[in-house]
Amino acid sequence: MSVDTSPNNTDTYIDPSSLDAVYDLAQDPTPLGEMIREAIGVIDRGLDIHGLDKLSISFNGGKDCTVLLHLLSAVLRKRYVEGIGYGPVFQVDTVVADGAMVSPSLSNATLSPSAPTTKPTPSDVLPSTTITTTTATPPPIRSVYVLCPSPFPEVEEFVESSIKAYNLQLVRVSGSMRVALQAYLDTKEGQGIEAVLVGTRRNDPHGGKLDFLQHCDPGWPKLLRVHPIINWSYSQVWQYLRHPRLKVPYCHLYDVGYTSLGSTYNTFKNPALQVLTSDSSPTWKPAYALEHGNLERAGRGNGAGLENRRGVEVPVALNGI
Repeated sequence: MSVDTSPNNTDTYIDPSSLDAVYDLAQDPTPLGEMIREAIGVIDRGLDIHGLDKLSISFNGGKDCTVLLHLLSAVLRKRYVEGIGYGPVFQVDTVVADGAMVSPSLSNATLSPSAPTTKPTPSDVLPSTTITTTTATPPPIRSVYVLCPSPFPEVEEFVESSIKAYNLQLVRVSGSMRVALQAYLDTKEGQGIEAVLVGTRRNDPHGGKLDFLQHCDPGWPKLLRVHPIINWSYSQVWQYLRHPRLKVPYCHLYDVGYTSLGSTYNTFKNPALQVLTSDSSPTWKPAYALEHGNLERAGRGNGAGLENRRGVEVPVALNGI
């Protein structure tokens, strides 16, 4: 277990204009706009229940938790930096009862009069490895990184850059998901945590029946799981990351054919993205070029072909709690 809570340099934080644009996009009458609005409402609800000091985010450098971290940072900027009454802009009805939540319909998400009304304007997309920064200090974010066996060095590098960009107070823990979470709660940095934001989606292993807010199963650490992007599709994840108003930095392995990241020994470039050059040497399209989201995990397992969709499950996401 290791902890990274070192002070950040003041010139390394994520550009606030990228975070402000999230609320602009949430007003768009598009499927992505609806998903953003829904996610903001769920994050706000988690903050209303537990407060920032008792909330943590699971972050391992993957695309889904990168979306979630950016969304969380946008909400925190709106609530705590801009100081709009320390309350939510979007309301989503959520009720937690007996370990499950009554899932809201999207029609229950409403816009506060204080929300911005600016529409997005086109601009060039920054490369995925570029982080636009500012000197504005964002609120510190408590976070946990459950390490998988043999992680990619590129993922570790991206996690380090994200610690600086988003002001993460990150704790690394190892072991099975259940053991790792308890180890996190037992650390000084994890004390008092009551809820964890998780980037699980419906098509992830064990994600099909999850609700927005759901308590851990019996025998697990006593935590509330918060799933703001549970209803997002694979394509919507990439629409968000690559939107010209957001320019969210992500791990560059996704630009060279990887679509789902785990351990080095069971994660391969997605065969659905492979193309042959004129001299028959293989190359791979980027992850956002994948046409069928159900092939997202085709590069997990032994890498032999498209039939290996599910791959070997390793603890790289909070799927089991």
